[in-house]
Amino acid sequence: MADSTGTIFGNQSKSYLEGLLRKAINDYVAFSYEKIKLSNGGISYLTIPDGAKYAELIIESDGSGDVARYLNTFQSTIDLTHGIPLSNGSTFDISMTENLTNFQIVGITGDLTYLHVQYYK
Repeated sequence: MADSTGTIFGNQSKSYLEGLLRKAINDYVAFSYEKIKLSNGGISYLTIPDGAKYAELIIESDGSGDVARYLNTFQSTIDLTHGIPLSNGSTFDISMTENLTNFQIVGITGDLTYLHVQYYK
């Protein structure tokens, strides 16, 4: 992750560089965008466009602390207490169509929270 000046910082630099390398190796091309409004306790799924192989996701919220949770599998049930916690500004990526298809996310607060998704093929 980089700050507003483009400087890579903290323990996120490895993840940021891995993401850049993955894009460079796979030659992904951005082609679609989705914005999902998350509701408290409501499970949301991605609307995956045909040909999508990779997605970058970011959480935008008025809340502080954890505002959502996500899972990349249907083998577990996601709810307000199960899943990987996300806070405002959390950025992550998902590769492979199967992982995109199995993605599920739930809002865990009443704060206005959106998931922004950039799809690549």
